Order: sequence, then structure tokens, then C-alpha cells
Amino acid sequence: MGKIEERKKEIMKMLSVNDFLKIEDLVRNLSVSEATVRRTLVELEKEGKVIRTHGGVKLFYSKPGVYLFNKRASINVKQKTAIGKKAASLINSDEIIFFDSGTTVLKVAEALDQRIKSGQVENITVITNSIAVAEVLGDSCRVILLGGHVRPYRKDVSGPIVEKNIKMFRAHKSFIGTDGITLREGLMTTDEYTSKIDEEMVARGQKVFLVADSSKFNNPSFVSYGSIKDVDLIITDDDLDPEMEKEYRAFGVNIILVKVDEIENH
Repeated sequence: MGKIEERKKEIMKMLSVNDFLKIEDLVRNLSVSEATVRRTLVELEKEGKVIRTHGGVKLFYSKPGVYLFNKRASINVKQKTAIGKKAASLINSDEIIFFDSGTTVLKVAEALDQRIKSGQVENITVITNSIAVAEVLGDSCRVILLGGHVRPYRKDVSGPIVEKNIKMFRAHKSFIGTDGITLREGLMTTDEYTSKIDEEMVARGQKVFLVADSSKFNNPSFVSYGSIKDVDLIITDDDLDPEMEKEYRAFGVNIILVKVDEIENH
């Protein structure tokens, strides 16, 4: 890989975490001249990957409401990790599992990978539309990556091909994430393509587990894909407001609150 391609790759990596980067920051981080940075940004813009702005650059996808996987993955990491470990402990040997493409679900996959490699469970089959999940589990268990349109900024595949393929399968358990959850609107996500995939995973799993950190509660998103009553168990962190917990339990929702500090120090 040439120096130009290396710079492009590094800039895209930085933009996957930050919506906007200043020219001066790129000059400093890349240890090159401002002119070199600007030439590289011109090429990236021609490739349709970035948008140059006054004094900086942003991802082409960096618009209000657009989901950026790496940025989401960097939020509430301790909570997501704790939730992931607890959720993975509920997976048994010889099971078929649906994993969606959420960042908390990725933490379930990472914890499952450790359980498989330590010999705690075996003969697991995972069906997913998440490229990130497939990368994590590809060496430790059977993974079926549903084909479809690749969305690099979400690290998943989506579209009608996925929606058709997923109907070929059924699973013992479905692990899904959410971008927002309310008692009235149910489970929500940021785009209609993800909602259709999650809807199928909910319908085709014998048991449905929602993994979501406490910030997602009573925080509506763009499009609904299911009712809370479709979920057998919600696994969240112990930062959930006690009054909110009572409200959801009164509605008949089964909830596990994971103690983040205990899991982290275990």
C-alpha cells in the first residue's frame, strides 16, 4: 500500500470515530504538510467518502440522524461490555443464534467468543447481518453471514436480499439491540432497513433477548420494529432509573440489571 493510500485509510479511520476533523489536527496526527492533507482530502471527496468543509472535513455519512458504527461503539463501553458478558452467559451449547448488527450485540459476540475458546460452550451456529460479528466469531464457531448490500458505515449488510435470506432460518435465541425503547412505541432503530431485519429476527427466534444500555430507555428513535411484548428478556445496566425500571416491570417486562462495576472487576 502506497503512502497516499495509507493516509486515506488513516483519515477514514479517524473519521469513523469523529464526525468532523480539523485540517490542523490532520496535519499534526499524520505528520505531513497542510498541502498534502488537502490533496488527500480532495481525492477522498472525489471517491465520495468525505465532504470538505471550511477548515476541515467530515464523513459523507455525517448527517444528523445517520448511524456511525465506530462512533456508537465508543459510547457507554463499560455498560455494553457488562451487558454483553451477561447475555453471552445465557447461550448454551448446540444452539442456533441470531445476532443483529448493533454495537451492544457485538459485545455479546465478543463474550461468546471467549466462552467458546475457553470450552464453556460448543457447537454454536450464529446467523447475522453484522460484518463485525462475523469477524469476531468466524474463527470460533459456524457463522452464516446473510448476503446483501454492504454498508461500511454500519459494518453490516442490508436490503431485500438479506430480508429474503433471513426467512430461510429459525433460531433458538435472537439477540437484538435498539437505538431507542419506549413502552408506547416499543423497539426502535435509526433506519428502515435495520428495522426490517430486526423484525424478522424477532419473529424467527424462539426466545428474544434485547440488549440495551440504560440510555436507550424512554429515548425514541426513527422507526419502530417491534413491541416490548415481543421480547422475552431485556438485559441492561444498573444505571437504569429505578422509577423507570418499576414502570417497565409493571408493564410486564422481564429485566436483568447488570452491575457494571462487578462485571468489570470480575
